[in-house]
Amino acid sequence: LGARTIDKFRTPMKPCLPTIVALSAFWVSLALGQVGSTLPREMSEQESEADKCFFEGKAKAREQKWDEALLLFECSWRLKPSYDSAGNLGQVSLKLGLYSKAATYLDRCLHMFPATGRKAQRAQIEKLFRDASAHVALVHITASGPGELVLDRTIELGSASAPLGAVFVNPGTHIVQLRNGDRLAAEQSFLAVAGASQQVQIGEPIEDRTGNERVRAGSKEDPNHE
Repeated sequence: LGARTIDKFRTPMKPCLPTIVALSAFWVSLALGQVGSTLPREMSEQESEADKCFFEGKAKAREQKWDEALLLFECSWRLKPSYDSAGNLGQVSLKLGLYSKAATYLDRCLHMFPATGRKAQRAQIEKLFRDASAHVALVHITASGPGELVLDRTIELGSASAPLGAVFVNPGTHIVQLRNGDRLAAEQSFLAVAGASQQVQIGEPIEDRTGNERVRAGSKEDPNHE
């Protein structure tokens, strides 16, 4: 589904008039597409709740209650991921200046956009995605060993052995860790630059939680070294 989201900074953004018009037009087009779709007669409770969150989110967006709309679109995406929920979630995030979240979900919207979708609508999503991605860095993280990748000590990125893809992060210093259960195997800091595409490699040994330097197997400091 594309890159993953990292929200670290929250800088309010005052979009120019063309951006506001573009957002309004896109919400209207998504609404028309939603109304015209054929819904199954019997919907699961989860799908029903997802649609409820989606339409309530659109209502809050029309009222310019962006924080409330954001929570509702997040609920809709969590319960039933779709290109229209991703698109709306990305747009509201852009409105709030949450650039990494905006870039991530607009990117997901593009990846999920139907082949039969309107070209003009897709072009508008691509423009909004470019607006958001200009404020963030696109980071490709690779690990030289097994374990789970964690960004900024709290955000789980998944297994190092699985295809991670790229991560959108806000400008500034970040820390990526490689963990094996409770054990910290490696750690790497990097400086993210807005508008850049960056590579981050992690896998070098670091000091453990007791402050003792972790020993490389086979080194002179290794007790088993002959």
